[in-house]
Amino acid sequence: MRQTGLHLTGTDALSAFAERLVEQSEVTQDFGSGALFRTSIESMFHKVRAESSNWYLEVLRPESGQFLIGDNPALTVRRDSTPWRCNMAIGDAHSIVLPIGPRHLLALGRQNVAGDIPRASVNQLNTVQVLAADRYVYMHPRSTRLEAFARETAKRWRPNPVSPYRASTSAAGSKKS
Repeated sequence: MRQTGLHLTGTDALSAFAERLVEQSEVTQDFGSGALFRTSIESMFHKVRAESSNWYLEVLRPESGQFLIGDNPALTVRRDSTPWRCNMAIGDAHSIVLPIGPRHLLALGRQNVAGDIPRASVNQLNTVQVLAADRYVYMHPRSTRLEAFARETAKRWRPNPVSPYRASTSAAGSKKS
């Protein structure tokens, strides 16, 4: 009554008034301009930076085999199940991992480490790359057995397996799995 000068009755009138209030709200205007999204991203960045400030850098190489790189390669990881779980909140993770090539992976963990990791750990890290991939995982063209590994892992662990392989359309010839 104060806002419109009318006595609103019925659900249609009240819905129209509620819609008008929502459209005029600061939150809705911030959403439309992108300000709310930006504020949310900045807030998340500061939270992740604070949470990870007590972690240390790990530079890892496989004793044997190679790392896959998924299309969502930076992952939070927990190692207390098989397969390792991924994509949980940073506070619930044991590590954050990022393969940067077939022979190197960077991670944030509980201590500074630079060294080789066993094949079983490489397989677990490759498995989480397959599980977290939106559509593809990538490997070096001369990778041995990784394409079969990616296909089998996707078939075994992904709830709705999407074909993990699509032939490269680029002249670069990078293998996609």
